[in-house]
Amino acid sequence: MPCIPDSIRIPALGDRQEEVIKPIEAASIDDIAFAQLALQAKPPANDLIEGFTLDEQTGGINGTAASKTLGLGYGDARFAKGLEVRDTTQVAWPLSVPAEFSATFALRFDELLEEPQVYLVWSGGSGALSLGYDPTIGIYYLEDHLGNRVELTLARMGVDLRWGGDWDSDTEVRDNSFDDLVHFEIVE
Repeated sequence: MPCIPDSIRIPALGDRQEEVIKPIEAASIDDIAFAQLALQAKPPANDLIEGFTLDEQTGGINGTAASKTLGLGYGDARFAKGLEVRDTTQVAWPLSVPAEFSATFALRFDELLEEPQVYLVWSGGSGALSLGYDPTIGIYYLEDHLGNRVELTLARMGVDLRWGGDWDSDTEVRDNSFDDLVHFEIVE
């Protein structure tokens, strides 16, 4: 697997005053999650068109401001407040996207989907590309303005987890009286 690093850099957090570099074999899930947060905060690669964390803001990593917003709301996510997408939620950014690009995103679902959903639409002068869900076949898809569809397989976890670094699940990690960073439990 050529994409897995030999070691990860974990930033200074909480009581730990210095960053730590660990071999990947010795890293916990939390170590990897914190290392990922640090990577997201670093300046973007030169080929990045734009990135959006949507953690109580709509501005992009490269500084692109939203040109349109409607019905925005934010809810608790693992390490920040995430954008809650509702029927009325709209956000638009003036970006020029090349004909070929890659996209990465994370979605959290609070309930099983029973109706078709379109989560995201990229549109421009040459057409549109949408990310959606079709519950009749239980599949996520990317579809262009001509109806060409690529079906996606996404991992879905059907449980809520509580993490030992945020016992009250308020996304504030400094209010714990006891940290058990390797502990995860299923919330029933």
